[in-house]
Amino acid sequence: MPSLLRTQQLARVLLAQGVSGEIVCSGDGLTVVVDDERQREIATAVVAKYFPGQGHVVHRSI
Repeated sequence: MPSLLRTQQLARVLLAQGVSGEIVCSGDGLTVVVDDERQREIATAVVAKYFPGQGHVVHRSI
């Protein structure tokens, strides 16, 4: 499970990049749920940087 500090850091970076959505943490990593394709692309890059191999980004419509 990602640490609270790293998850908060991820949330701040996502907000600074204009991404709104939800971060769902689980025992095997985290999932970021976003509302549109542009936000998905940005969030995917941010998650790959902070949680390589541990995070996923999905579009809310899926």
